[in-house]
Amino acid sequence: SCYFAYELHEDFIPVWPEPRVVIVERDDAAIEEALAQVVAWQEFDADGIDAPEGLDDLLADRRYAKEAADAAAARAAAVDAEIRELMQQHGKPIRYEGPGITVAWSGKPVSTTRFDSTAFKQADPDRYALFTKTTESQPRLTFTTPKPRS
Repeated sequence: SCYFAYELHEDFIPVWPEPRVVIVERDDAAIEEALAQVVAWQEFDADGIDAPEGLDDLLADRRYAKEAADAAAARAAAVDAEIRELMQQHGKPIRYEGPGITVAWSGKPVSTTRFDSTAFKQADPDRYALFTKTTESQPRLTFTTPKPRS
């Protein structure tokens, strides 16, 4: 047997008074299956995959587009920070129509109140279930950057 103990925290404060414990019983068949899968992964030959034609070009295009989008998002965030600093120096509320874009600044911080669905789910899971719904989604498409082989 294996005892798996865990403790959930919110803002570095434990959510439950005691850690949760799950006992995992040994399953030799599952262990053998997992070891066989590891061997299959180790022996996998990526060059032998019959991928759809054009997939390599599309993946390269996506990678370059993602890199450009990340760089653009970082630049936009930096410009936003500069604009915010400039507005704070200006010191009063403003609405300005610039070249192809409008900026408005209230001049004061705003407090917002948001519903904490995680806390609600933990406090009253039955009532939380009454207000949740299941929807269909597209199959998952995941992209990762491969690590260099050693």
